[in-house]
Amino acid sequence: MDTDLSADFATTASIHVALERETYTAGDLVRGYAQLQNLREKQMRSMSVELTGQSQTAIEFEKTGRNAGISVSQEAHTFLQARVEAATFQHGTIPVGTFQCPFEIQLPQTAPGSMLHIQKFPALTDGHSVRIVYFVSVRCHPADSDTDFLARAVPIDVYAKPPASTSSVHVTDDRITTSCLCCAAGRVQMTLRANKPSYADDEVIQAEFELASQGKWKAGFADVSLVRETRWTAKDKEVTKTSVEFIERFPDTTSSTQSVPVTLRDGLPPSVHVGSLRISYALTLSAPSEKSSRAPKSNRNRRPDLTLPVSITRSAPSPTHELLQGWKGAGREHHGVSWEPSIPYAPDPALSVERLVQPGVLARVLDAD
Repeated sequence: MDTDLSADFATTASIHVALERETYTAGDLVRGYAQLQNLREKQMRSMSVELTGQSQTAIEFEKTGRNAGISVSQEAHTFLQARVEAATFQHGTIPVGTFQCPFEIQLPQTAPGSMLHIQKFPALTDGHSVRIVYFVSVRCHPADSDTDFLARAVPIDVYAKPPASTSSVHVTDDRITTSCLCCAAGRVQMTLRANKPSYADDEVIQAEFELASQGKWKAGFADVSLVRETRWTAKDKEVTKTSVEFIERFPDTTSSTQSVPVTLRDGLPPSVHVGSLRISYALTLSAPSEKSSRAPKSNRNRRPDLTLPVSITRSAPSPTHELLQGWKGAGREHHGVSWEPSIPYAPDPALSVERLVQPGVLARVLDAD
């Protein structure tokens, strides 16, 4: 159980977090120290530091009936929770003075990248919002109680680690085509390629496609698109949004292979699949036959002929002071605790608290993809 800071602790002590840096890549060590300034001796068993990663979702909806109006359903899923004992105090007492309690916690190699938002959170204008946040927090464990309390929390920014593979990827479909219900028009082989499977959001996807036909079948045109699908839930609500981020049409499909440079739009959210949130990207190829392409109504909801999944990672840092702005928390345990940036990192051996436990991380990593 967590409680707010006691009046005695709040008036006679202060705790801040200092980090080596505020931006990290999956797999990095998060190093820093919790700085405690204590003005009066008090009973305290230990202090621990936690690194938490959460996906946070919100869906706005309209209620009907007696309580009609606009409401927001919110959900927070903790996919990473790692804890290290930063300091244990002899005889359960913190003496008067200033102390630095060093810590280091390793991010998982598969940690998803933090994401500020797609819209504001909660989104009272568009109606929907998603984001991923990480924060470092300090917990105090009083000597005379089994309860603890959250003393301080600061946000950090995390980049996902892109796949190591840089080999090209492709998808091919070989099919029999028809010109009417009973006549075969021939065989066509469609191929869609990308120069690698994963991209930073400031890169250009070098794509290409090929249509090889045997027989009478001929494409009316070819469309190459980059499609984003965002799917998330918040309690009993669910939203799926699909958007076309890029499309180029090729009226002439007679060339054997055609190149398609796909420029990524600024501000694209990164690919992610964690908790109740999934953002995915795919290159698609649509090549209707020359005959069917003359009937636009029949092609309005046509599925693409080929779909090639690709992933996108973030290249520029998010402003950490905004990462947790407006956050309402996963539960009541963080209620009332203010967020702050880390203080300047200036370790001083003379202030370091000797840890009475073996250094190490007690980590609980939950379904981080």
